[in-house]
Amino acid sequence: MIKKNKIIFYSLAIPIGCYLLISLIFLLFAETHIRLENIFLDRLFINRYEKPTLSENQSVVLSKDISTLGFEPIIVVTIDKKTLETMPTLDQFKSGPYKDFNTQAWPYDRRVTAMAIDKLKALGVLTIGIDLLFIHEQSKEADLALAKSIKAADNVILASLFESNNSGVVYKEPIPILKESAAGIGFVNVPVDTDGILRRMLIYLENQQSQKVSSFSLKLWNNFPFNKNFSLDKSSKVDQQWHIPNNTPNFPSKKIHLANDTTSQDKFIINYRGPVDTYPNVSYCDLFDDSQTDKLKKVFKGKIVLIGLNHPGLQDMYPTPFYVYDRKQTSGVEIHANALYTLLSDKLPSIKKLGHLENFFIFYLLACILTLGTGFLAIRYSLPLLIIELLSYWIFVHFLFKSHYLAAIAPTLIAICASYVCVITARMMAREQEKSVIRKVFNQYVSNQVVDQLLLNPENLAMGGGSLEITTLFSDVRGFTTMSENKTPEQVVDILNTYFELMVAIISKYNGTINKFIGDAIMVLYGAPPMPDNDPQVQAINAVKTAVEMQETIKANTDPKLKLLNIGIGITTGFSVVGNIGAKKHKDYTAIGDKINLAARLESKAKAFDVIIDANTYEYCKDEFSFEELEPFQVKGKQEIIKAYRVLF
Repeated sequence: MIKKNKIIFYSLAIPIGCYLLISLIFLLFAETHIRLENIFLDRLFINRYEKPTLSENQSVVLSKDISTLGFEPIIVVTIDKKTLETMPTLDQFKSGPYKDFNTQAWPYDRRVTAMAIDKLKALGVLTIGIDLLFIHEQSKEADLALAKSIKAADNVILASLFESNNSGVVYKEPIPILKESAAGIGFVNVPVDTDGILRRMLIYLENQQSQKVSSFSLKLWNNFPFNKNFSLDKSSKVDQQWHIPNNTPNFPSKKIHLANDTTSQDKFIINYRGPVDTYPNVSYCDLFDDSQTDKLKKVFKGKIVLIGLNHPGLQDMYPTPFYVYDRKQTSGVEIHANALYTLLSDKLPSIKKLGHLENFFIFYLLACILTLGTGFLAIRYSLPLLIIELLSYWIFVHFLFKSHYLAAIAPTLIAICASYVCVITARMMAREQEKSVIRKVFNQYVSNQVVDQLLLNPENLAMGGGSLEITTLFSDVRGFTTMSENKTPEQVVDILNTYFELMVAIISKYNGTINKFIGDAIMVLYGAPPMPDNDPQVQAINAVKTAVEMQETIKANTDPKLKLLNIGIGITTGFSVVGNIGAKKHKDYTAIGDKINLAARLESKAKAFDVIIDANTYEYCKDEFSFEELEPFQVKGKQEIIKAYRVLF
């Protein structure tokens, strides 16, 4: 049997080896690792999402009723299908001072954008983010009008772009007149993962002059009145966080948890609230509908408003983690809204990835429970235990994610499965080795049936001794020493081998265990090693049947080598100590005790062709055989009077 301390050692060591191996593999194949983690991340977002209940009195202006969502700091104004269809039909652009403004096709006249900014400022919007590029001049009048509105609002963040061409990466800003009027500029590039899903947002990029340019969402966050004391210019990376210092003394810095991928760029995971249209949005054209002004004022006052495109034909749409949920792409402006909300909100802050030691500790705790359980429990319980562990870890990961922590998923799950496979493999190899030892030791002494039972239940061969009720048979050839004096050693060995061959066949027939050969004597045990269906009465009857058949076989044998052999047999039944007994370097599977000694004494008392049994054996066999009761007697070293019986056959 496998020692307990060895099982414990392997159960504790195997998970460490598996985790290191899986970590090394994922280090070598980092892209594959990130892809697997991203798949699990998408599922965590989808499982966390709870679809809000819409009010029956939903606003005709908003796509979502914000009264059901609590305080909404961000409103999205989209140039959508409704806008593209409605703007050309508005009366104010058909006649009067605005009739020359282009609203027939996108891009619209920038004076229309100026009017939208003026309207938003009048509605009490705190910060305006325009996710539209103004990197080329349109017309002097239009550009000047837009610049004046931006300057007057004093809260407008404009978009810039890093663009790749044959000469490298070029940073493109709004035209100078607009750049100088804006409250800030942030780039709108988004880092799509290799599978096409947009999960992260950049912190900054460097322009041609190696100056840091903040992302659009980060600039919007900084321009929000409550965050203007934070200095983006002094921000830096500390460990796995981006620190933005607060210029107000004794106030803490803003900390953004980073989640970088295979690139060297600093990014954070966008803590998406939900799928497309999770944020309340307003069609751009509704800003020019005077009948909606009162409703809009209630919606927009004190908020951050993002203006952007939301139409597949305008090519600013991206799949997010929720793409597998509804098969809809999300507009770029709503993605920036999600990134901004991640920076603004305490409810959905930046997600912190657990460190290597934290991930290993969680894995090792689960893996040790699994490997120890697999090592000590029956193998049939190990697979359910594995399934329970995997499900428990998945639930635990969800719990962490709801608290905005992200644990390593793929390495942990794979390493747990690998640990399970290794422990099962090690256990089966040890079991096979154990079976090989059992078969080697017992196959020559017991029947194949007994060996098969031992292989099914090797724990019955406990190291050390255990008390068992067994039947013991001793047989001895009468006068063998005198007979062997007239024969050569070779002839003696030949006679013994022929005799033992016959006797072993009979003993195996009745499931006896040949414990040892002592010269010409044989010691046989019935009931040891213990079998699941052991019955002391059956054992005793089998022992007597063996003895009778041994005697009859010798009587009837016509082999000249055996015709002079006469044997006496003694049998006892009772409790004896059975097990692996001996020194550390040499142990024998045997039995010791008073009943063993008594069997040997009964055998010495038996004459040729006698089978003598004790009282316990008699009680078990009295209905199966005929007996002659002997005169009670004492054995050497014992005060007890022994009752014995001779089997008649």
